[in-house]
Amino acid sequence: MTSPSTQHDTNWYLDIGSTNHLTNNFSNLYVRSEPYLGNDYIHVSDGAGLPIKNIGFTTLSTLTNSFILNKLLHVPQIKKNFISVSQFMSDNNVYLEFHSSSFLVKDKATGRVLLHDKPKDNLYIFLTSMSPINHPQTYLSQRAPLDVWHCRMGHPSYQIIWHLVSKFSLPTLSNKILGICSAYQKKKSHRLPFSSSQSISNHPLELIFSNV
Repeated sequence: MTSPSTQHDTNWYLDIGSTNHLTNNFSNLYVRSEPYLGNDYIHVSDGAGLPIKNIGFTTLSTLTNSFILNKLLHVPQIKKNFISVSQFMSDNNVYLEFHSSSFLVKDKATGRVLLHDKPKDNLYIFLTSMSPINHPQTYLSQRAPLDVWHCRMGHPSYQIIWHLVSKFSLPTLSNKILGICSAYQKKKSHRLPFSSSQSISNHPLELIFSNV
C-alpha cells in the first residue's frame, strides 16, 4: 500500500491476511475494553512484533445496518485500522463478495445484501462515514438530561442512574435530582381501585362478570 500523505487515517481496511481486527486508536474500542494481558504480538510483513495494549469490541454502522467487531486489538504502532475478513464473517454471520468495481456484504442465512460499496484506490475500505457508534466523541455534543437517561435505561432507581452515569462518564446536561417519573409510578402500581357495586347475587352464576 502506498500513501502520499502522513495524515491520520481513520478508515477501516478489509484484510484477508489478518487474523484479528486491529486499530491504532484506543477510542475506537468500546468503553468497557480491557488491558491485554497475554504474551502475543502482532507480526507484520517486515517481521517486527508489535505489542498489543488493549482488547475490546466496537460496532461500525451504515445507513441501514450495523456490524460488530469482536476481539478488536489496540495496537498503537500499527499504521492503519484493519478488519479481519474471516473474523468479520464469523462475528456477523455474513459472507463477502469481492468484485473489480464493488464489494458486497451478504447475510449468510438469506443472501440479502447488507452493504454494497466500491473500492477506493484499489482497496476495499469501510469509509470513515461508518464511524463506530460507540466512539465517545460521537455523542459529546449531544448531552441529555438525567430524566432522558432514566427513560433510556428502563426507569431504574436514581441510585442506579447515578452509578452508571459516573462509571461510564455519560454526557449529561445537569446533575439535578429528577422529579417524579409518571411511568415509574404506573409501573409500581398494582391495580386500579374498584368502585362500589349495587349488584347482589344470591345464587352461583346469577351474576357473571366477563372481560371480553
